[in-house]
Amino acid sequence: MYLTEENIAKEPFEQFDIWFNEAKEIGLKDPNAMNVASASKEGVPSSRMVLLKSYNKDGFVFYTNYTSRKSKEIIENPKVALNFFWDALERQVRIEGQIQKIDPKISDDYFASRSRLSQLGAHASNQSQVIQSYDVITDKLKALEEKYDGKKIPDTIIKYIPLLKCSFGWLEYLPP
Repeated sequence: MYLTEENIAKEPFEQFDIWFNEAKEIGLKDPNAMNVASASKEGVPSSRMVLLKSYNKDGFVFYTNYTSRKSKEIIENPKVALNFFWDALERQVRIEGQIQKIDPKISDDYFASRSRLSQLGAHASNQSQVIQSYDVITDKLKALEEKYDGKKIPDTIIKYIPLLKCSFGWLEYLPP
């Protein structure tokens, strides 16, 4: 279906919700996959795929590791762009704006909801760093399993909400 003024929601977040739900309903693999583009303070661009965890009119939520290149770039330069691409629906949504950290308790709750192995893996893997070998990671994981045996694993995740300008083809919404 082509976009017309008659068949598109006037409010972009409402339109995103419609399209996102359509992408889920037709069974797309990872309809919440989005590209996050950031840049260093020198303006060197970088992009990668992450998973959208939630969204509302305040923004789009994803998580990243404190030590990742992405996190460091966002701290230095909070301007980002997101892109959702749903090929089967012949649709994409581009979002641009400032990003900010939110309540650490929400981040802690998310980290606690992950499996224990996933939590340990977040510590074992030095994000955005070259891995010397598979054995180095598995040895580090085993050491962490012993270190945190019966103990709470500390959070390594930052939660971000972009405060964004959303573009849907010709329709734009700029937050007040």
